[in-house]
Amino acid sequence: MPGAPSDDAPARSLGGPAVPVLLAGAALASVAWPLATYTLTLAAFGLAHVVAELRYVDLRFGRRLGRALARAMGVALTGIVIARAAPMVERLSPSAAVVLELGCGLSLVALVLPSLLRIRPWTAAVGGLVAAALALAILVAPAAGLLAIAVLHNLTPVGFVLEARRGASRRRAAWWCLAVFAVVPLVIASGGGWALVGATGVAAPEASPLGYGPLHEAMKAYLPVGRIDPSLALHLFSACVFLQCAHYVAVLAIMSRSLPADARGRLRWPGVRWWPLVLAATALALIPFAFDFAQARRGYGVLAAVHAWIELPILLLALLGPSPALTRPTPERSTGGAEP
Repeated sequence: MPGAPSDDAPARSLGGPAVPVLLAGAALASVAWPLATYTLTLAAFGLAHVVAELRYVDLRFGRRLGRALARAMGVALTGIVIARAAPMVERLSPSAAVVLELGCGLSLVALVLPSLLRIRPWTAAVGGLVAAALALAILVAPAAGLLAIAVLHNLTPVGFVLEARRGASRRRAAWWCLAVFAVVPLVIASGGGWALVGATGVAAPEASPLGYGPLHEAMKAYLPVGRIDPSLALHLFSACVFLQCAHYVAVLAIMSRSLPADARGRLRWPGVRWWPLVLAATALALIPFAFDFAQARRGYGVLAAVHAWIELPILLLALLGPSPALTRPTPERSTGGAEP
């Protein structure tokens, strides 16, 4: 694919030496102070990472996605926005909203099945399995299905990091992803992290500077609380919080820095002003979360749902390709601007 780093891509393509330090700190904080880590990272980096991820998807894939397919995806994403926003104004029950969101997500996958079939049959089978899983969730356990998607979405940087690399660079990145997104979360989920941190006396699972609690309420973002043993739930939630942090680090410190300087998307993104705007968004986003975390999270969830769902069909096309739905970038107009 155009714009992929070469095999000898510099170390900074995986974020440089700061990334391991950030991830180690995130692992410690997720185990010792899971509620505080969940709330503070979501409030501080949630909005910034959503915008950065949307920017990455647009700059890497936007101009290669056919117009008809992009418009059809836009319709499905509009349905997802309605599903998230309508319950906030009491226009749709929460249970109906979940079914609507999953149904729109299913339609996003269905839209790319013809393209997957044109690649080779097994790629269409993979897309069909994803569609079948979403359909099963709608029919059997919509709420549990949406929780599963919330957890699995934190793994999407793995797909983007690997898709953008080739050869030795991809192999190095694969080992990095395996350690960060599989080994560390599994150790935390097994209770291994708590065995090391809990005995120090510094752990405070219920602590939250933003005043959001109790802990079991926050757990509902990732877990079916009430169906899991409380001690196990704590370890699972800590693992999910670490994945959330790892997701933010991958998006902001790796993916955002790995795009070619001349990348163009369908939208106009700021150039040199990008990072100052990210920092400003991070600072401003803290204000509503500090006043009413629960309400701010619901508002944030509308935009977060858009960026999470659009990545599912894009990753299917990109990882199972070469896909006829992802063409080469559209030639630049004479003015040099990106398509509106």
